[in-house]
Amino acid sequence: IERLLGPRFLLNLYIAGAVCGSVCFLAHKFFMVRNSK
Repeated sequence: IERLLGPRFLLNLYIAGAVCGSVCFLAHKFFMVRNSK
């Protein structure tokens, strides 16, 4: 995959995954706090 697409694509994929993961984590914490009240 790296030889076909290049390291830039892998870097973008990694960054997108990290951003999505943190956003999902924050949203989950936010909803847990809202539901506990």
